[in-house]
Amino acid sequence: MTKYELTVLSRMLSVIAFVAVAFFIGLLIGNVLVDGGITGKGISNWAITGNVVSNQLDKNYTWTSAICDNNKCLDVLIECENGSVKSLKPMSDFVEFSEGWEDTRSGKIDYCE
Repeated sequence: MTKYELTVLSRMLSVIAFVAVAFFIGLLIGNVLVDGGITGKGISNWAITGNVVSNQLDKNYTWTSAICDNNKCLDVLIECENGSVKSLKPMSDFVEFSEGWEDTRSGKIDYCE
C-alpha cells in the first residue's frame, strides 16, 4: 500500500470509530437518561443486561432508592427477584431535611415492578 492509501484508510477507520462512539452515546442518552431516568434501576437495567431496546426490566435486579418518612430519608439497596422484593439493605444513616421539606416523588413507589 502506498502512503496515500494508508492515510485514507486511517481516516476512514477514524470516521467509523467516531460514528460508533456517537451511536453508543445516543443509545446511552436515549435509554438510560431519558427513558430510565438517572436511577439505579435505569442504569442497572441498561448497563448490566445490555437491554437497550426494550424498557422491560429483568426479573432479577438490584437498585437503590431513598425511603422517606416526613423529612427523614434512608438510602437503601433494593434486591428484586421475580417481581418481588427479596431484600432491603440500608446504605446510609438517616438524613434529616429541614422542617417543611417534601419528597417530590409522586405517590407510592413500586420497588420491584
